[in-house]
Amino acid sequence: MKFLFLLIIGGATSLAIIRLLKTSMMDRVWAYPLLLASFPVFYMLFALWINDKSAMKTEFQVGLIFFILIAVYLRYRAVWSEYLLAAGFLAHGLYDITHDLFFLNRGVPIWWPEFCGTIDLFIGLFLIYQIRTGKSKYIEKKV
Repeated sequence: MKFLFLLIIGGATSLAIIRLLKTSMMDRVWAYPLLLASFPVFYMLFALWINDKSAMKTEFQVGLIFFILIAVYLRYRAVWSEYLLAAGFLAHGLYDITHDLFFLNRGVPIWWPEFCGTIDLFIGLFLIYQIRTGKSKYIEKKV
């Protein structure tokens, strides 16, 4: 029941984020990468909140993977890098859902991994849909 509730709330939040990014001035090449970059930062802030330096270090090391992925996306801005960005959302969603299997960060609220993971998965799937249907406008055209 808890999972279904978090799935519904996470799905609704995902749709709200997508709608906001589509209808606001934030609909730019950097909007989705910035959103993906914020997810590892939340985990670091949770570790900081309880002053757990070990968890903070681990969360930072895992977050580096996503920061590098974002840098590659922003550097190349090609169709393959769009798929890489979508894969980053999907990978972070899986990381969220399996977070407690890797290590313990006691600052993370018990509901957070499923909630954030649902958002990541929905947005990753949305980005893949956008790319596959030719509706993606997140690639800045190179002249």
